Amino acid sequence: MYILVCIDTDVLVRRFYKMKTKWGFSQFLSQETFNNAANGYLVDDCCIFGAEVFVIQRPLKLEKSVLKKPSGGTITWKMDNFSKLDQEFCKSPVVSIDGIKWYLSAYPKGDVSSKDTHLSVFLELLEPITLLPNLEVYVKCKLRLRSQINSNHLEKIVENRFTSTSTDWGFTRFVALEDVYDSSKGYMLKDSLTVEAEFILISKTE
Repeated sequence: MYILVCIDTDVLVRRFYKMKTKWGFSQFLSQETFNNAANGYLVDDCCIFGAEVFVIQRPLKLEKSVLKKPSGGTITWKMDNFSKLDQEFCKSPVVSIDGIKWYLSAYPKGDVSSKDTHLSVFLELLEPITLLPNLEVYVKCKLRLRSQINSNHLEKIVENRFTSTSTDWGFTRFVALEDVYDSSKGYMLKDSLTVEAEFILISKTE
């Protein structure tokens, strides 16, 4: 029997609270690997999952947090000449929302885990070093790829707690490149895409 162990190396400690009740991996294991009998993960149509949790106790403190919908909280990014983009990674213009600077980043041909199959899109903090070490910024937003021929936009929810060390969140497989180039979906018009991040809720917790 084989055991697959995954460790969250981006952030050593994850905090669970009212607005963030779960953490995990959107791409934990490929179905091909999971279903391969030689790997032993699936036996007699059964598998076993486990989680080793270490609880860190800390003194109770009064937290100040205001959850609100920011005004003008949308980043709109028009990606021109998309099919001709040869850089691996590109960034949107910077937008200040609730006093914090944000931008969108994209891998036009996919990042390392979705190379040549998907467009990868992430929401990122511009200057995480300016956040106080104990400041957490909770964000819930919609990442959107606009259809330019109808209202059938592609939308996915981003919900994350950003800190000075946890600075980005998004999707390595935001949309298949096959769908991007599908003219019936209308995502691409005159070799241009429009990607947006609409902030639904934001709060700062100290």
